Amino acid sequence: MKSIESQLSTRQFQENVDRELGAIFGSAIADAVGAGYEFSNGVESDLIPEIGPIGGGSFNWEPGQWTDDTEQAIALLEALRHSSINNVSHAAKNILDWYASDPIDIGITTRNVLQTAFKDNQINQTEAVEACFTSARNYANEKDYDCLHDSPFITTVQGCGSLMRLSSCALLSSKDEAEQWAVATSMITHGSVHVTDLASALGQIIWNASRLNGYSIYSIFDGVFDHLDEELKANWTGLTTQNYNNDSELNDIYDLETLIRFNGTAPGALACALSAIIHTTEIWGDYRFNYTQWFVSCIQYIVSQGGDTDSVAAIAGSIAGALVGYKHLPILWLHVLHGFDYDGNSLDEDDLIKLAPQATKATRSTKV
Repeated sequence: MKSIESQLSTRQFQENVDRELGAIFGSAIADAVGAGYEFSNGVESDLIPEIGPIGGGSFNWEPGQWTDDTEQAIALLEALRHSSINNVSHAAKNILDWYASDPIDIGITTRNVLQTAFKDNQINQTEAVEACFTSARNYANEKDYDCLHDSPFITTVQGCGSLMRLSSCALLSSKDEAEQWAVATSMITHGSVHVTDLASALGQIIWNASRLNGYSIYSIFDGVFDHLDEELKANWTGLTTQNYNNDSELNDIYDLETLIRFNGTAPGALACALSAIIHTTEIWGDYRFNYTQWFVSCIQYIVSQGGDTDSVAAIAGSIAGALVGYKHLPILWLHVLHGFDYDGNSLDEDDLIKLAPQATKATRSTKV
């Protein structure tokens, strides 16, 4: 008979895996929901059906089909299956292979960086990561600049393409490893220090959410912005601790309209995603009272804002999914989930659920 300590350890491991899967699938299904509303001007939350993703949108997605956001997330997830210190090199090669597969959609920053880095599909992993890092840095030096408006968050025009794919951060063995993975994989396509700073924070938030147990949801933000300069740290900490009751108050303090208008940028997307997590908490209270409804409401809210709906939903979904776990995600959304991997192969929910635990197992003995 197993000891109590062993039983507790086994149960905790199973809970961790469920929450890790929650991050992966939460991001993917949120991506699929947001795909049908991308670049819209926003809709009422209650007009976004609970029955599942509707498809359509700018690229006429099929109902339940994930976008380039999840295709890239799968590229990173697959890289984690390989127990090697060269995981980031493997991730870079996977991202280049994804670019070579002629994906349906690809962000502006990502396209420009990979177009320069790409040579041919026989490029090896070492060459891939060096080419990507160099191209990303050069593009950032050429294009990156501070935006000249009053938002305390929009510090760069570089897109959110490296943030929307970070759900695999939940699988790492520690918060430090999750942060390292987020930063390193972000640099494959986004060389801006503003973006890597936010990737650092998001990697920690996703990992914290996947391990949260009995504490206030606000604790997932503890310390994650400490690496920023004092003004930015105060701005982001203010957003994630602000106890607001309605959107008008949030607008007064953080200019929600500006955040939504710029939610295709890395800062705007992250700010909108975090505001959705907090907004849902303020409306519904503790997510543990009704896990599934809390998750659905969070994604409905973020998608209803319009703009880059698939990407901001993918970011919010990775956090919300890590909080509620795979077993509490909406079944009707999961059952229609499908899309392509980084190599152009068709996958569905069953395929993805086979891949994720393999990556989880590998990370238990792998250092980034």
